[in-house]
Amino acid sequence: MRTVLAITALLTFPFLASAQAAGPVGAGFPERSLWLSNTAPKAGEEILIYTVLYNGTNAAVGGTLTFFANDAKLSSRDVSLAPQSSSIISEKWTATAGVHTFVARFVSGADSATQQQTTTIKISVPEPPPPSALQNSVNKATVVASQFASSSAPIVQKIAQEVFAKTEVMRNTGIEYLEKKVDPPQKSKDALVKNVRGFVLGTSTKESDVPSSFLHTAGQLAIAAGLFIMRSLVLFYPFLALLFFVGLYIIYKTVRRPH
Repeated sequence: MRTVLAITALLTFPFLASAQAAGPVGAGFPERSLWLSNTAPKAGEEILIYTVLYNGTNAAVGGTLTFFANDAKLSSRDVSLAPQSSSIISEKWTATAGVHTFVARFVSGADSATQQQTTTIKISVPEPPPPSALQNSVNKATVVASQFASSSAPIVQKIAQEVFAKTEVMRNTGIEYLEKKVDPPQKSKDALVKNVRGFVLGTSTKESDVPSSFLHTAGQLAIAAGLFIMRSLVLFYPFLALLFFVGLYIIYKTVRRPH
């Protein structure tokens, strides 16, 4: 809130007063021209460094604005100001433990004599508190888990490949077996028509012919359905997983059943 009020007051400050503070140049930094979004940050916290440039002249002013943190260049950018205007400019900085100083410099044109500098701000960032026992445990568990995951990945891939290879052998064997059990389409159709016709006309030699034919047809339909599932990878593996979980559930119910 103090930062917002300071910037608002600065923007509403008359340009004549600003020009007097800046000297004969008539453009650059006003008084108290550097602010921080947080003067007491914690280590690792990101804050903003604010400054304001003004142009109290009747001509456009351009130059280079540079932010410094601990006498090291933080950022540098080209700035252009229209006549009788001002601009708020900010830069990000991530806090680290220790004492830090901040300053901004503005150079308009190639003449170094036009260089201006803001007031210097100094802050102190405390050392972060030592991690608690719980945090140490969590950090160690995270490291161990990541190491285990990275080291066990080849093993998991190898096991998955072996399981897939054996499952594919089983699937292909099942396909071959069911293909032998399926009657040729024309033969199956002729047998069904013959049995139904014989049942209607009363020409069957045995009463059990019709029921057995329907059982055979039902078996053929079941074989065809199983063959269709086994030929499709998209259907086979979900169906296999379903059977696996159903088997586990049956085993669980059997074990939990009171004797």
